[in-house]
Amino acid sequence: MNGSKESIQGILSFLKEGPLSKDTQVIVGVPAIYLEHVKSNAPENVEVAAQNCYKAEKGAFTAFALQTGLKVIACIGETLEEREAGQTVEVVCRQINAISEKVQD
Repeated sequence: MNGSKESIQGILSFLKEGPLSKDTQVIVGVPAIYLEHVKSNAPENVEVAAQNCYKAEKGAFTAFALQTGLKVIACIGETLEEREAGQTVEVVCRQINAISEKVQD
């Protein structure tokens, strides 16, 4: 769960100032406690999504979300140690491959 109200407000201000192409789809994913604030303050053409929307602290969130018909934006990335070791491409490819084996759409 990343983002404070202040940092999210900075992102919203940036998006409002633009320029933001009408052909670009923008989705802001925020902690659930900020959903209403962001929905009320985001530009019309910016969608809002919640970070981690599962009922438990840990688990297979993506698998559960897909089973219930939710749209999922998978977050991938390397740790600082992996980046500094030059392993970014290897790590990200491994993560994308794991996702692509499970998602047909």
